Amino acid sequence: MKTNKIAIAAVSLLLASASVLTAAGISQAATIQSHPSQAFAERIETLLELPGLSEREVSVLSEAAKTGEISIEAYEATHAEYARCVSDLGFKPEFRKADKGFYVELPYRDVVDPEGLDKAVISCSQDSDAIYSLFTTQQMNPTMEVDARIVAIQCLSEIGSVPEGYSPDQFWSDYKAMEFPFPQYEARNNDCMYGAGFAAFDLG
Repeated sequence: MKTNKIAIAAVSLLLASASVLTAAGISQAATIQSHPSQAFAERIETLLELPGLSEREVSVLSEAAKTGEISIEAYEATHAEYARCVSDLGFKPEFRKADKGFYVELPYRDVVDPEGLDKAVISCSQDSDAIYSLFTTQQMNPTMEVDARIVAIQCLSEIGSVPEGYSPDQFWSDYKAMEFPFPQYEARNNDCMYGAGFAAFDLG
């Protein structure tokens, strides 16, 4: 679907994915193949080793290391605290809850103090970044597939938005052109892209 709308790419995740394509020997089949429990458990341990984690992050991740997942209750509490923090600093965050359970933070509108907003988001995220990251991975990519394109396609396939055989290369070409065989700003499609690290929003 051709569009002239404005898109915002999650560039850091995009480049991280692209950097491992050759080394990983990417399959053209849009299926996730790995060992979920082992790979995801290793991811939790890696996050726990990061310096500067907040008490909340350490608590939630430590519990996840025991149970194998971040609980919905812990994620919801973390999200509520983040939203409250940003609101208390004078901004109005808007979110959309994806079918897979994570929240999509929508673009802020009518912002008169962009620098202040940036500072607010950074400050409020310090208590929740690792939790948000791991929960989204848990819901979107529990097998830790290294190619984010495959993660996006898997999600889009589950909701019937892409044809059978739609390949990572096709997705990448469509993404660069912002012309997809599906309406990328429709909520469920957009959530799949956001959850895989390909954020694209209609700012019109």
